[in-house]
Amino acid sequence: MGNRISVGVTGHRAFVQSGSFDFAQRLGDVLSLIESGSVSERPVLFSGLADGADCEVAMAALLRGWDLVAVLASSEAEFAKEHETPEKVTVYQKLLGRAQQVIVAAKPGVASPLRYCMVGEQIIEHVDQLIAVWDGDTADPKAGGTAWVVERFLINRLRPLGKLHHIKVNRV
Repeated sequence: MGNRISVGVTGHRAFVQSGSFDFAQRLGDVLSLIESGSVSERPVLFSGLADGADCEVAMAALLRGWDLVAVLASSEAEFAKEHETPEKVTVYQKLLGRAQQVIVAAKPGVASPLRYCMVGEQIIEHVDQLIAVWDGDTADPKAGGTAWVVERFLINRLRPLGKLHHIKVNRV
């Protein structure tokens, strides 16, 4: 992606605000902070487009003029089936339609959680910074889950801009 700031997102699929801050305001603050470091080109967000944090951050970034790269755990049609309601499928399809690029991280037949590990690895490989929308619990990281992705990002960040932005929420 050249000299662009590339940002990934990971987070809980279902969450509620933690503490007294407003989630949208905190997310806006994080996006503004990232934008302040981008002097020439708009940032690009790499998102798995899963329900919850992935879609929330993608929508907010697009509203601010960011580019979007979708990193899917399965084919576009198969992944749509993982969204629980028709409204969530609609959000997913709209975001997918706005993506400048779609990367399918796993080949057909790869089982969960390995395919989510592959999504996390693809995102980590491409980004300088990571937005993590989660409770911060690292006690029992599930393969391909938020704690797993954060741990690998922190271990593998080799880029000079590598930074983790944690937005604390509570899992539902």
